[in-house]
Amino acid sequence: MTAANASRGGRPLALVLGIQRPTLSADELAFFREANPYGLFLGRRNMKDPDQLRALCAAFREAVGRPDAPVLTDQEGGRVSHLDSGAWPMFRSFRSFGRLAEKDMAAAKRAIRLSSVAMGRMMREVGLNSACSPVLDLLLPGADLVIGERAFGGDPELVAALGREVVDGFLEVGLMPVMKHIPGHGRATEDSHKTRPVVTADAATLDATDFLPFARLRDTPWAMVSHVVYSAFDPDRPASVSPVITQEVIRGRLGFDGVLISDCVFMNSL
Repeated sequence: MTAANASRGGRPLALVLGIQRPTLSADELAFFREANPYGLFLGRRNMKDPDQLRALCAAFREAVGRPDAPVLTDQEGGRVSHLDSGAWPMFRSFRSFGRLAEKDMAAAKRAIRLSSVAMGRMMREVGLNSACSPVLDLLLPGADLVIGERAFGGDPELVAALGREVVDGFLEVGLMPVMKHIPGHGRATEDSHKTRPVVTADAATLDATDFLPFARLRDTPWAMVSHVVYSAFDPDRPASVSPVITQEVIRGRLGFDGVLISDCVFMNSL
């Protein structure tokens, strides 16, 4: 155990970090041994084929000394699919399942459950712990297209019902679900990757719409917090850095008491 690790009693830092390449350099390995971050986030640039990805996940876990250390990626299906090098099958967007649900909810629930189980098994086989999914944001008129086809639809009950199938399907095969972007990015008219969106809807409207899917799925183990400002609760700070949103909205109104992680801290909203 390193001196830094010893000073924390061997506990990992509350950080999920990323890397630039498909392999870990000697310097990165040394850093991970010393810093012991809680987890590793991988993007497209890091994942080329199954053997390479298994080796990368194993090398990180060996460096931090925790065989269960989380390794996460964004793998929703549709355009947000980081396992897209051609070495893995592609999965449909959440909106495609939402369109099916608008015609036949039972068929859509069965389809998204099967898709989630298949995706989860594929990811577990290469050492990944989480797809950072499902997206529970709503698809609303006039909103920025950063969510768009990533959403199941605009009906919060439909979103909650299909989101439940994703959560349960992932848990069935040992993949950690992370519902996002709590308490809801769908109403934002700007992309938080580029600027700081402000949602001005009142509390009653948000409770009945954007917040509802997250409240329905409050038993999901993990959730990712958005970088959106909700002026009805905190007009000055994005949710991810707002004690008001974290405590009064997410922990209070929504009743979520699981693990909270922020969206990427390099986004321009911050």
